[in-house]
Amino acid sequence: MACDTGKETVNVRVRGIYATALAVMLSEEGYRIVDVSRVLKERLGIQGDEGPAHVTVKTLEERLDSLLVFGHPWCKGEKIYDTIIEKLGDQVFKAKSSLGNNAVVSARVLGFDDKTGVAVLELPDGRRTHARLSGKATPGETVIVTIVNDSPFKPPQVKHEVRIVGDYVIVSYPGKMVSYSEFIRDADRKADLLLTAGFNADLEKYHVHFRSNSKAADLHIIENEIRELAGKIEDLVRNPKPDRPEILLRGEFLGFITLPSTAKAVMDEYRSRAAVTIPLHHSLKSFGPRESSLVECAEDLIEDAKITGIHGLMVAYHLAKNSRLVTIDHIRPDSKAYRLGPFTVREASLAENSISLVLDREFKRPVVLDGLKMEVEPGDKGVTTIRTDSWTVIHEYYTRDGDLIGVYANINTPPEIGGSTVKYLDLLIDVVKRVGKPAEIIDRDELEEFYSRGLIGEPLYRKALQTAEETRRLLDEKYT
Repeated sequence: MACDTGKETVNVRVRGIYATALAVMLSEEGYRIVDVSRVLKERLGIQGDEGPAHVTVKTLEERLDSLLVFGHPWCKGEKIYDTIIEKLGDQVFKAKSSLGNNAVVSARVLGFDDKTGVAVLELPDGRRTHARLSGKATPGETVIVTIVNDSPFKPPQVKHEVRIVGDYVIVSYPGKMVSYSEFIRDADRKADLLLTAGFNADLEKYHVHFRSNSKAADLHIIENEIRELAGKIEDLVRNPKPDRPEILLRGEFLGFITLPSTAKAVMDEYRSRAAVTIPLHHSLKSFGPRESSLVECAEDLIEDAKITGIHGLMVAYHLAKNSRLVTIDHIRPDSKAYRLGPFTVREASLAENSISLVLDREFKRPVVLDGLKMEVEPGDKGVTTIRTDSWTVIHEYYTRDGDLIGVYANINTPPEIGGSTVKYLDLLIDVVKRVGKPAEIIDRDELEEFYSRGLIGEPLYRKALQTAEETRRLLDEKYT
């Protein structure tokens, strides 16, 4: 259970559309890749260690632009998280939990909800949350709770219990019986694990959950861990509670990394060292099954020597060219995403290293343009220009008679195109140009806030400021 950040001791499991790139990246850094798929074994030419995975890195199913990094102990998860960000040049959106999932803490009772009786608790990091307590407590008293969900994007969720995470099992008190990871499916193995739990813990007192790491591990090692974790719980329960909020046991590390097109290009480079990889491989695959199929087909043809020189840019261009309507996914550092549109595709053109789109939009009802602080009327029009090699998306607004109302330049990572969707990571700061007035940089305070919170790193922060200033000068030169 000791936390050693030495690379040779960190076992990493990778899953999802970035798995090959991550395996190459992390193995080159000296980490051990474990629980390896058959395809990955062939690509990397390794057997794949079956030791316990300390850290798992996987693609979020609901957002294929994002990685979830979770691991135990905390320092090993954080080590992998920091390594990935460093190798991607810190050109990502990033967020990590404060205390960690399954952290055991003492929390101060601040009061109770009059209607529900739910306690209001103060956590060691100063945040407040709610929990239903199993016994009596008074305001000012401390209770021991477990943080069951510590997402950086949502309020923490806690339970009035003690839960300790090991490499192979999670033991909770109070609790009963046994549960299994969804990846443990063999009935005989489940029976063996049940007997192991029953011999080494009081199942009327504890809940033993077998993690996926236990599906092939030595039963004697699992036995020792169950006894060790149960002993730690006994110590926590028996000893006096701290009289103030404190971290008693650090939880599992939980971190999120959202990848713009620039970071996906780095992932392409890592993957190309182990498999045929067309440019824009990860960008296209992050749009979903249709784009993934096209990528896989193109790479299969290259592998069979039937075609050469195919470029992901051509795939993206033909998807855009054949789309009549597109929407824009506007992804923020706080994980909120907004869908803009739909827009009508007026023009799609292909240059050597980029795709350009000109999109039209006619307003059917009055709309206030927040950034410009102006209102458009029914019949007024918007023209949006997008280039996949640009850090801006330009929105021009015109009256129905064709007179310019204003220009809004969104500062963002270079856009990605897949079929009927365009997406980018929004860098928050923007530039507006009203007719007859100098261009103005807006929302810098929002960029500063997210930078100070660590959700945007130094490279993206500096790039956003530089791009905003360049765009301000450009708008003044181009528009009167």
